[in-house]
Amino acid sequence: MEEIGLDASVLAFNGAVILVTTLLFGMMPAFREAKPNPADTLRTVGARTTVDRGKIRFRQGIVVAEVAFGALLVVGAGLMIRSFQKLLAEDPGFETENLRFARFTLPAAEYEPQEAVVFFDQLLDGARGLPNVTHATLLSRPPLRWRDQNGRFHIEGRPVAASAPLCCVASPVTVGEGYFETLELPLVRGRLLEPGDHQADAPMAVVIDEAAALRWWPNEDPIGQRVRFGS
Repeated sequence: MEEIGLDASVLAFNGAVILVTTLLFGMMPAFREAKPNPADTLRTVGARTTVDRGKIRFRQGIVVAEVAFGALLVVGAGLMIRSFQKLLAEDPGFETENLRFARFTLPAAEYEPQEAVVFFDQLLDGARGLPNVTHATLLSRPPLRWRDQNGRFHIEGRPVAASAPLCCVASPVTVGEGYFETLELPLVRGRLLEPGDHQADAPMAVVIDEAAALRWWPNEDPIGQRVRFGS
C-alpha cells in the first residue's frame, strides 16, 4: 500500500496531452468558421435540402457513442471510488491506529545466528524504551502482504505424492515476541508465542489463523500437529 501514489511527471504529461488535445480539436473548427469561404457557404446553403441521410445518421451515431463512453467512464470512476472507500473501511483483523512499520535488512554474512538474536533483542529493548511506545515486535513482512515464496508445507502423517511432496500452500510470517500483543490479535485456541520460542536452539513454533485451520484441518484438532516447510 505504501507504494501507491501519484507521479508528478505522469500528471504533467497527461495535463499537457489534455491541453493540446483540447486546443487542437476545439480551436481548429473555430478558426475554420472565422474565415468562411463564400463559395463553400453558397454550396452549403444550396445543399441543406439534399443532405445525405447517411451522414446525419453517422453524426448521430458518433454523438450517441460519445455519450455512452462518457457515461461508462463516469460509472467506472464511481465504482472505483466506492470500492476504494469500502477497502479503507474494511476491518483487517488487527489494530491499525498508531501503528508504524520500519523495514530494514540485517546482513546475514556479518552475523552468526546467536549474534542476530542479541541484535534483535537490543533493538526491541531500544524501541520499547521510546516515549509513547507501548509495544514493539519483529516480523518478516507486514500483514496483508501476500508472499508465497517457500510457503509450501507438508502435514505430518499424511501421504506424500511423488510429484508434490509438499501438499499445502500458505503465506508464512516469521514473528518475534510481542507480535500478537502489538497488533492486538486475539487468541482463539492454543497458545501464543512465548519468550523462549525465538531462541536459535528452541523448537520452531507455529500459530495459524482460523482460515488455515478450517482449510487444512476441517475435521480434526490442529493443535499439536506438526508441519514441515521445505526439506
